[in-house]
Amino acid sequence: MADNPAPDSADKVIDTLDELHAVLINGRFADLSLLASQQEKATDLLMGTPVAPSPEKIATIRSKASRNRALLRAAMNGIASVQHDRHQRHSHSHRLQTYDSAGVRHDLPCAAPTAEMRR
Repeated sequence: MADNPAPDSADKVIDTLDELHAVLINGRFADLSLLASQQEKATDLLMGTPVAPSPEKIATIRSKASRNRALLRAAMNGIASVQHDRHQRHSHSHRLQTYDSAGVRHDLPCAAPTAEMRR
């Protein structure tokens, strides 16, 4: 089996998927670019091997890729949620919502909040 490069290339893909998982779990998003490049090279190496990896290795790769995809999706959703919250906070900070005696809501403009500095 020493002549079979498929297990080595499959193991490299699996190792890179595990590294990606660690990066996502620990929030080290600055490392994603380098890791994506490594993942692409490992995948290209695997795809170029003449002998397919074992079904167990393929199942492991699929499982880890699916796990990482879910983590990436959750991270993107979290970032979008924070952006939405910041936008909402900013857009609501310049108006005051109040109601008149008839229960009709009115939006009143107000001054933009100022940052207070303690000295």
